[in-house]
Amino acid sequence: MPFPAGGGTDLIARPLAANLSQALSVPVIVDNKAGGAAMIGSGFVAKAKPDGYTLLITVGSPIVINPAVFKKMTYDSVKDFTAVSQVSTMPVAIAVQKSFPANNLEEFVDFVKKSKQPLSFGSTGPGSASHIIGEVVNRRLGVDLTHIPYQGSAPAVNAVLAGHVTAVYADMAAIATQVDGGKLKVLAVTGTQRGRTRPDVKTFEEQGVKGLRSSWVAVFAPAGTPQSVLHTLSDAVAKAVHTKDISDLIIRGGMEPSVSLPAEMNHRVQVDLANWQELVKDIGGISLE
Repeated sequence: MPFPAGGGTDLIARPLAANLSQALSVPVIVDNKAGGAAMIGSGFVAKAKPDGYTLLITVGSPIVINPAVFKKMTYDSVKDFTAVSQVSTMPVAIAVQKSFPANNLEEFVDFVKKSKQPLSFGSTGPGSASHIIGEVVNRRLGVDLTHIPYQGSAPAVNAVLAGHVTAVYADMAAIATQVDGGKLKVLAVTGTQRGRTRPDVKTFEEQGVKGLRSSWVAVFAPAGTPQSVLHTLSDAVAKAVHTKDISDLIIRGGMEPSVSLPAEMNHRVQVDLANWQELVKDIGGISLE
């Protein structure tokens, strides 16, 4: 797990690990190896023995976004990993305070263009999905909100709640509690379909910003893991995700349960790598050390 304990992905990983422990009759332990834009934990798995006993559970960023923004990588997203299964889709949203005088992107853009004060958006860090999406929206809708990066979703969400930034771009899992509590409202989400928990919230695509795909949570193994092992693991993950407890947990977090065969997820990685490369190019490029 290439992120700290307590985050949205970690909350899925722990019950998933408990379920897999029973299903596979072997202890499954969540080992949080955070840091380095998720490349420390991801790189550890990339170099692990391909025997099915060391796996990576992660959102898309270290696999499909980091290659588009970092000059140097400690692993190759395609050559060093093979997919086990997707676990969920994870929309990225733009959210503002509940009292903000806009309920959709059109009203938001109108407010921003009329404002005489400098406005800003918070992200979960430089080169993150939320940063890239925020810059894409700026460019395509003709607004100029200043990017304010934070070290993760929690401080970024706290910043918009405190009024330090005008809006925040973050995974739905990171803002679901504040939205349900009436403190934030969502103006748009990524993906091609509206979420089942918030069907009234339009997608970016419906509001004129095309090509913003949702992120995901997925499980990967080191490249070279035997196909028979991959399919055993993939089947176990799919059965776990379809249990009521884990499925409900994913939905409550503003995500959608979604599983896949290894080949399907590997294809998704290839498509998303190309998509994020194109988005980064569209905003003039991002280059991080």
